[in-house]
Amino acid sequence: MKIKFAHIGDTHIGASNFKLREREEDFERAFEIAVDKIIEEKVDFVIHSGDLFDRGRPSLKTFLFCLEQLKRLKKANIPVFIVPGSHDISTEGTSISIFERVDLIKDVSSREFFEMGEEKSNFSGMMFEIKGNKVFICGLPGRRARINEIYEKFYVDLPKDAYKIFVFHHIISDIPNSVPFSDIATSQLPKGFDYYAGGHWHSRFEMKYNSHLIVYPGSLEYCDVREMESDAEKGFYIVEVDNGKTSLKWIKVKVRKIMVRKLNCNNLSAHEATENCLKLIREEAKNLENGVLILKLEGRLKSGSRGEIDRTIIEKVSKEFGVLITQVYVSDLLDPTSAISIDIRSKSLEQIEQEYLERQKYDTKMIKVARELISILGQELGGDEIEREVNKACEIIEKEILQ
Repeated sequence: MKIKFAHIGDTHIGASNFKLREREEDFERAFEIAVDKIIEEKVDFVIHSGDLFDRGRPSLKTFLFCLEQLKRLKKANIPVFIVPGSHDISTEGTSISIFERVDLIKDVSSREFFEMGEEKSNFSGMMFEIKGNKVFICGLPGRRARINEIYEKFYVDLPKDAYKIFVFHHIISDIPNSVPFSDIATSQLPKGFDYYAGGHWHSRFEMKYNSHLIVYPGSLEYCDVREMESDAEKGFYIVEVDNGKTSLKWIKVKVRKIMVRKLNCNNLSAHEATENCLKLIREEAKNLENGVLILKLEGRLKSGSRGEIDRTIIEKVSKEFGVLITQVYVSDLLDPTSAISIDIRSKSLEQIEQEYLERQKYDTKMIKVARELISILGQELGGDEIEREVNKACEIIEKEILQ
C-alpha cells in the first residue's frame, strides 16, 4: 500500500485579530498557501479535522473565498474529507453542507454514516479506493453534548484490507497542559485505526496510541495572543503511507511577522514605561515591517498608573515605523499601591516568598539578597546577636548590590 494525504485543521477562515481587515485576510492567505502546497505535493486526498470556518454562518465574502479554494482542489482531482468543528456548527446546521451538496467536500461524520442506539452507536464510515489502495474513513464532529457517552458507545466494523483513518474534533487528555480544556480521555478513542486525525487543539501535537499515530496539526494561523506568545510554528502535515509505515512531513505556513516582547517596567513612571515601548518599536521596526507587535508590560510602577500608559502615541509611532499594529497589555503591570495576590494553597513559606519576589520583577541577584535578608531579619534575636546579624546583612548588601 502506498498513499499520500494532507492533514489540515482549524483553518478558521473568516477569523480576525484586533478587528483588523488585514488579519482576516491573513487567515484567507494562510489557507490559500496551504492549498498551493497541497497541490504542489500531489497528494491523493485531504483530511480536514474541523473548524474550516470561524463562524457557523460565515460572511458571503468568506464563503466565496473558501469555495474558490475548494474548487482548485477539485480541479486537481484531490478530494477533501472533513468533520465539522465546533465553530462550523450553527443553530441552522453547518455551512459546509452546501459544499458537500456541490461535491467539493465529503463530511465523513454526517448522519448517513452512523446510527445512534441505546446500547451502541453504529458507525459505518466510508470506503474508497485511491490508485488501487483501499482507504476507510470514519469521524465525529465537534459537538459537545453527550460526547463522552457517544465515544463510550462507539462501534464500527473495521475492514481488514484498508488504511483506516479516524477524524475527530475533540481535545484528548494526553496533550500536555490540556486538562482544563480536554473533552475526552485518550483511552476513549476507538481502537483499531491506523491514523487519528485530531482537531480543536491549536498547537501541533503527535503521540502514539496502540502503536498508531494521533496527530493534531494545530491552527493554520494565530487565533489569539496566547498562540502568538508561544511562538509555535503554524502549518499542516503531509502524511505518507508506504507498506504499512506512516511518516509525517511538516509543512510550515507563515503569512505575517508576529513579535511578542515583555517589558520590565519595575520602578518606572508611567511616562518612562511609555518611552520604553517607543524605544523598542524603533529598534524592532526594521525586523517587523507591516507586522504585529505584542507588548506585555510587567513589574510595579513607581509613579502614575497603568491607565496612563499612552497607547495613542504608541500606535502613532508604530504606524510611522511601518508596523501594522502594536497591542499593549498591562494585566501584569502593577500600580504603585496595587496588592499582589498569591495563591498560598499547598505551598511552603519559601515558595510563597520566592513567588512574591518574582512577581515584584526583581532580578536573580536581588531575589537572592532578599531571601537572605528575610532569613536574617526574620529571626528572634537579642543583644549581641542583633548586631552580628545586622553586620552580616550589611556585608551581603555591599558584596551583592553595591559593588
